[in-house]
Amino acid sequence: MEEREQLIKLKEESGLNWKEFSAYFDIPYRTVQDWEHGRRKMPSYLLRLMEYKLKMDAVIKEKGDINEWRDTYAADGIQNGAPRPFEGR
Repeated sequence: MEEREQLIKLKEESGLNWKEFSAYFDIPYRTVQDWEHGRRKMPSYLLRLMEYKLKMDAVIKEKGDINEWRDTYAADGIQNGAPRPFEGR
């Protein structure tokens, strides 16, 4: 599936209209339209970042407070022996 099709699918899954979608990601509406209609090619890394942001926002919304989420998941990784950043280098 090409980026244009993935963008359309991501927008549909988000439940937002195109104006809301572009505002949510702080991307000019015209740029999003150009990607949607194939007039411009969307960077693939940006699509991955958009997917990640939507997923993380959904997790945070589901879990509630961001501090609660961080305390639960970030601390859990360290407590279970996950290496800390740059540890052992």
